Parts: sequence; structure tokens; C-alpha cells
Amino acid sequence: MLMVAKSSRWAAALLLGLINVSAVPVPDALFGDHAVLQRDTPLPIWGTANPGDKITVSYNEATATTEADGTGHWRLQIGPFEGGKQGELVFQDGSGKVTSRDVVTGDVWLCGGQSNMEFTLKKALNAEQEMAAARFPLIRHFKIPPKVSAKPVQSTAGNWVVCAPENCAEFTAVGYFFARELYQNNHQPQGLINCTWGGTAIHTWLGAEALASDPAFRVVSERWSKIVADYPVKKAEFDKLLAAWNNKKQSAEAARTPFTEAKPNPPGGGPDDRNTPSGAFNAMMAPLSPFALKGILWYQGEANWQYPLEYRKQLHALIADWRSRWKSPQLPVLVVQLPDLRGGDGRGIVWAQLREAQASVIELGMADFVVTIGLGERDNIHPANKQDVGKRLALTARKRIFGENIVSSGPIFLSASAQDSGMLIKLDSGGKKTVLLPPKTDGTAFELCGSDLKFYPATAEIVEGGVLVTCPQVPTPIAVRYCYRDYPTATLFNEEGLPAPPFRSDDWFSGK
Repeated sequence: MLMVAKSSRWAAALLLGLINVSAVPVPDALFGDHAVLQRDTPLPIWGTANPGDKITVSYNEATATTEADGTGHWRLQIGPFEGGKQGELVFQDGSGKVTSRDVVTGDVWLCGGQSNMEFTLKKALNAEQEMAAARFPLIRHFKIPPKVSAKPVQSTAGNWVVCAPENCAEFTAVGYFFARELYQNNHQPQGLINCTWGGTAIHTWLGAEALASDPAFRVVSERWSKIVADYPVKKAEFDKLLAAWNNKKQSAEAARTPFTEAKPNPPGGGPDDRNTPSGAFNAMMAPLSPFALKGILWYQGEANWQYPLEYRKQLHALIADWRSRWKSPQLPVLVVQLPDLRGGDGRGIVWAQLREAQASVIELGMADFVVTIGLGERDNIHPANKQDVGKRLALTARKRIFGENIVSSGPIFLSASAQDSGMLIKLDSGGKKTVLLPPKTDGTAFELCGSDLKFYPATAEIVEGGVLVTCPQVPTPIAVRYCYRDYPTATLFNEEGLPAPPFRSDDWFSGK
């Protein structure tokens, strides 16, 4: 009777087209050759097989067994294993087996976001020298293909790549430099899952449940509905512009004359648009859960520059969603703050507001942010210095995640109070000396305002008890800001060269 029932389930699933008949179990691509598995925690492992098949998974003398469900999907748990293990991950059923070779245990990091996390090693500062030196066989990289889906999918595609000079060019540069710092510090294998897509706004990475979790997020669907409704007309206009552009280009080529006119950009709202709400989440992020992780590195926000005050809630919802799906309330998340970028005259504050939203993740517990002020390029949204971004991320991970007794940040703002005709700023320097470089007076470092609520460039000096900020135009200041501009000039550091995070003492607007 049991054999008949099993055969009936298999036949029904086959008729419904739910499975692809195979002689052996098929593990998810995440568990292929050269995989890095998270050390010191039970490991969820999954894949597909024929419905009802008994699946056995083995690794380093540990074995676990389960049965494929009626749709041919299976999941089990094995381990935990200490770090530094290496061996074969074997998947077996009654008809055969599949073996993933050179599988190691160490720390696995999900690297998420848009173009600055996607930014590859071959484009980084001193790329040729960096790639030539990148022989770290225990650093491995898995790239998730960029795509969208209307519904969450269950499996992903790709393969693990072992870090070597000849094949590291497409690694996430930030992730690589982060992993290199950690590997050289603790000698544990490092796995990087690169789940990135340039130009994506945060709402495409939020699952449908997360987007429905707050009434404030309705504006996302309202905006998107208008973009989709406008698409046919804008697509027709784009097609005409593109045809004209192609004609000009062909004419220039025929005449052998230079052609520098920029190619027109297609409108948003079409099929497979990367910014479809929940689209990238469904296709790229959903199939990764619950792959065991040490933490998540997030570098995104540029595509949300128009709505900075909305970003705080959306980022908090994103982190809550990850932690729910991974069933890990304290899953570590490290957020890279946006660097300095001129944009306009550089005195705007939309990027400053986004940085402030990113810094707010520290409220969530086991989440932190990394300051990149000073690492930006004046008119380039993709600065090439990813080495220092990776180093600062690694310092933060060592302190916040691994609990090392180190200083991972420049001086932290505590309070500001009126003193004489200026404002005295108190800082937490973490036991390190506070260093103030020659102060700028262009309004991109310290600023003061009085009762007129206008901010003026200010000067600063280190005094007993903190930093004193003064400005002749503001004899009775009520608020102070530091690096609260799109393109500020950092002047406040600790003796190890780590910059203070931007701050403001006022609370006249927020994204709460």
C-alpha cells in the first residue's frame, strides 16, 4: 500500500508538471562545488528530487535524511560544524548520488544592494595589482543572476568561484576587500553571496508582506501604478528617440566622424523592470532563505535620493523582513553609508538625510553602519576606492559581530550645549584621541544656526571637554551640524584616521 501511495503521488505530480524527473537528487546551486557553509550553526540544505524519494545528505561523517514532498522539493538540516572543515557534500537517494567537492566551513556574508556593492574588483582602485595579488583559495564568491519575478521563487542559479587572479575580476569589490581583511585576521574561510543589481531602489528588495506592513508604504504602489500607466506613451516616444539616435550613429560611422551623443534611456514601468515592487526580492533574495549566514552587508540608497525621509522606515522594514525569513531576530546587518557626492552645488542635504536614515539602523540591535565620508569622488557616484570601504566594514564586523575589543569608528556625537558664544560638542572617542584637521569655512564641515534657523559656516577647535564650534554670524547658536551636506569635507577623526559620523543636534525633520 505504501508503494502504491508513493507511486500515485509521483504520477500525479508528473501529470501536473510539478517536477522534472531525475535519477538523482538535485541540490540547490548554493550547495555546489566549492561552497562555503556557515560554521558553528545547524545548516538548512535543500533541493529537488522525485516526489516521495528518500534523500540522504552527508558531510564530514554527519548524515541527515528526509523525504521529498509531493512537488519534489526537500529540505533538511545537518551540522553544526566547526570552522575550517573541508570535504565532500554528498546527496543520495535510492537511484544514485551527487557529490559537491571542496566544500568548506567558515563565515558566509550576503552582500546586497545596488551598483556600489555590485561594483566589480576589475574596476576598483589599483585593480590590476589587486587582482594579481588575489590568491585566496578560501575566499569564494557566488553571484545571483539579476532578474525580477512576480512571485517568490524557490531556487537560484549560479556557482561558487574560488578566489584567484584569473577569475576574481567579477567579484564584488567591497565584499572582496571585506573578506580579505577578515580572512587575514581570523584565517576562516569566507563566502560572499553577491545579491546586487545596479539602479535598484529599496522597494524592489522588500517582499510583498514587508511592503504591506506599514500604511506609509502605500505611496510606493501609488507611484509605481502611475509609472506603469505612463509606460506605453513614454515607450513610443523612446522608440522614436532611439531610432533617431541609431540613424545619427550610423551616419557618423559611415562618415567616419566622432559620435558622442548619449544613447537615450528607456522609460520605467515596462516588463522585467528592475524596480518593480518586490521584483528583485522575489527572484533574487527569496530563494536564498534560509541559507545559513554570519551576516548581511547592505550598500544601497542612491536610487532613493528623491525620497530620503521615507528611507528610514523602509530600511528598518527590510531588516525586519530578513530576520523574519531567516528566523534569526539578531541576524547581524552592516549598512554602508553613502559617501560624499557633489551633485548640484554640493550644499544640498538629500544625501545627508539618507545617511542619517542609514545610521538609524543602530537602534535595531546587532545592526550598525559604516561611515564612508571622505571616500567619495566629487562627480562620480561610483568611487573606485572600495578598499577602505571593505576595511571599515571589516573593523565594524570584528567589533560588533565578533566582539573584539577594538575601535571601529571615529568619534561619536553625544550632545551639544551652548557655551559662551558657541556650542560645545561632547564626543565618545572610544578611548582614542580626537583629531581635528584644519577646519574648513565653506559650510561643508561644521555649521551653526541661531533663532533665524539659517545655518552658517563655523570653525571648530578642540578644548577641554570636547569640540567648541563658533561663528561670528551666530552669536547665540541653538543648533550645530557636522558634515550634514551632500558633499561635505570631513575634519573630525580619531588618531587612527577613522572619521566621525555626520551628525546634527536639531530634530526639525525626520523620517520616523
